[in-house]
Amino acid sequence: MDTKDKSKLNKKIDDILIRHQWEFNDEITRDKIGYEIKCFMENENIEWETLNLYTPPEIVDKGSVNICIDDEYYPFIENNDE
Repeated sequence: MDTKDKSKLNKKIDDILIRHQWEFNDEITRDKIGYEIKCFMENENIEWETLNLYTPPEIVDKGSVNICIDDEYYPFIENNDE
């Protein structure tokens, strides 16, 4: 993935996660987030093979999600609103 596509993708991921920030630990919402990312990538003609979203078990109660696209990790997102 080139730098321009990566920049667009990071902005879109930020937008998606801000809208879903209180629901990261809900598996249905993780599916929705993954679907939105995939749709964006398809619309922008960004190629990928794998996209995984998961919440690390050690922080499952803190509202967080990790994103991995083609074995590359995107910024760890955590809900810091306490």
